[in-house]
Order: sequence, then structure tokens, then C-alpha cells
Amino acid sequence: MLFDTLLERWCALADGARIVLVTDDGQHDIACRVARQTEHPCTVCLYDASDALRSALMALKPCDLVLVLQGFDSYLSMPRWFSAMGKPAWLAAKCAFIRLGIRHDSLVEGLATPKEAVYAKISERGALPPEKLLRITNAAGTELTLRTGPFATCAHEITADGGFCFLPPSETSSEVIPGSANGRIVVDVTVGQLRVFAQELAYFGLVPSPVTVEVRNGVLADVYGNAMADEFKARIFALPEDARTLVELGQGLSAMQPTGLIGVDESIIDTCHFGFGHHENGTHTDLVIRCPTIQVAED
Repeated sequence: MLFDTLLERWCALADGARIVLVTDDGQHDIACRVARQTEHPCTVCLYDASDALRSALMALKPCDLVLVLQGFDSYLSMPRWFSAMGKPAWLAAKCAFIRLGIRHDSLVEGLATPKEAVYAKISERGALPPEKLLRITNAAGTELTLRTGPFATCAHEITADGGFCFLPPSETSSEVIPGSANGRIVVDVTVGQLRVFAQELAYFGLVPSPVTVEVRNGVLADVYGNAMADEFKARIFALPEDARTLVELGQGLSAMQPTGLIGVDESIIDTCHFGFGHHENGTHTDLVIRCPTIQVAED
């Protein structure tokens, strides 16, 4: 069965291991579809943070697997047992946190990504030294220089009982050194949702034509190119300047098709994304470009 093959690849799922899919109303159909595609003993549970659900999960063995399939809104509104960074201490079973709100086709594509491609991309990013001036270009016209700190990434596979990972393989990420970024980003994939904490101010998605963003001394200074660019500019300039500060450089790790959902599109291999806005102030918006060249530049 398809999902058994994929889960065995990333989660070292042994014969006879149980699977529990913890989901919500929005992702319930996908969870049931996954359950139908496995020959392992499998249960679908709606997440309600109840003592009954917790007791059922605590009864699992370290070789069993919990798959967490939630949407963005329920993740923000419900008490959080799970996150992209780890599992609760009381859970003995393996746990894979699935990208929030992902579609079934994107999930299959991402899990089918060859491991060697994922780790080659991580190694490629690791070869770029922190604090050096980097030059980022692409065929659409991006021409940006910046400096970053060290990069980080999530655990993308489970290799031992009781382990944790975030799936599909997501991204590498580096903090941009404040004030270091200058140049032009030409967005040719996706403009991410604009949020202030849990409130979505605007959903943009796949760009109908390139959106150009000018960055000066680490701050978004102008946006132009089409009607989406005009709306994005109006929305983001209505927020405090912190929302326009370039704080992240990320690179995707999964072979997926663009969807307009930023959580998927920022994870596409052979893209990179630029994150504006500070999470502590409740704002963060990602811009995704295709096929970047990232190299050390001359100071």
C-alpha cells in the first residue's frame, strides 16, 4: 500500500505497529483517506485534548506511530499537545507532525521526495558560512544581498522507537542579520498569508505575474508589479514597521507542486523564501521564489 511504503521510509514503521491519526474536522477526510491506504492497525481520532484521548495515546508502545493532521485554525484555537518542534513528554510512541492544512496530493508528493535530495539540499545550505555576505538571484530578476546567522532545520525522519519528526520534509531556515539585506526580490511563486497573531488580514497565494519587492537596509521599502502587489503593499504598510523587517531566509526540501498555501509552497525544493515580520509581534509573511542561486558574495 502506498502510505505504508512512505511511512516506512520516513518513520521506520515496523510490521504490526499501530497507527493513530489525530486530526480535526478540516483534515478529517484526509486522515480517513490515509487510514484506508495502510495495512497497519489504524485509528482516526478527532483531537479534543480530552483525558480519554490522552489515555489512549499513552497506552501506545514506542514502536507505534501517532500522525498529527490538523488545520491552521484549529491548531491556533485548541490547547496544544503537539507542534512542529516536538511531542509531549508523556507520549511513548513515535510521532510525526504533518504540515498544517496540507492537501492529500501535496502530502503524497512530499513524502515521495527522495531522501538523498532532502539531505543534499541541507548539506548545500550548510556549506554557506554564517555572517558572510550572500547574493541571491533567480531568472525572474531577484538580486539581493544579505547576511544570515547559522541555519537550522527540523527532524525529517524517525530512526528509533519513540522518535519525532515533521513531515513532509520542510525547510532550512536562517535568521537574517538586521539591516544587512539590500536589493530586489521578484516573487514568482507565492505571496504568503498576512496575519497578525491568529487573525488573517489577507490571503494572497500564487502570483498571477511576478511581484517585485524592494528591500533597503533590511526593511521592505516598496512593492509593485500587479494588483496583488498593490494590495499587499497597502496591507503591510498599514502595519508597524516591524512587519516589514526581513528576518528569515529559508529553503524548501520537498518535491511538491505550488498550491498557494504558504506552508506547502515554502517547503518546495528548489525554492527559497524570505520571511518578513517578527513572530513575537504577531506578524510573519513569507515570499517564495523559484530556482534561486545562493552564493557567497564579495564584501
